[in-house]
Amino acid sequence: MSGEKEGTFKGVIKENDVRAAGTGTEFVYLLVDCGDDGSYPVQIWLSRKALGMAKGQLKAAGFVVGEHSLVELRANKEKLKGNAVTIEVNNETYKGTESLKARLVMNSVTKKGLEALDVLLKQDEEALDQPEDDIPF
Repeated sequence: MSGEKEGTFKGVIKENDVRAAGTGTEFVYLLVDCGDDGSYPVQIWLSRKALGMAKGQLKAAGFVVGEHSLVELRANKEKLKGNAVTIEVNNETYKGTESLKARLVMNSVTKKGLEALDVLLKQDEEALDQPEDDIPF
């Protein structure tokens, strides 16, 4: 059964591979089984521009850069099989054609990032406590 609806789904990886698009850009292919919600293909692009995001998505799939090799994913199509993931499926239009696209959801919030946001929030709170110099009306 293939997936046919938008949403966020929990699933497990059924198979993996490393492939190339018609343009020659390589990507990691994952087939994610979301039970009654269907199966969805996920592409993790390996272009120079996308490498930062790819690293996080690969980690979310259970592939740790430095500990694993892309050659392993190509040679063993079940290397990541059974790893639990969350995917987000959205309707996307590319070159005039609409289709569902699935991407891995990854936790990208770090402790350091949250601390920086806390500082910004506090600064904004302090600014709100100050009287306005210039009222725009």
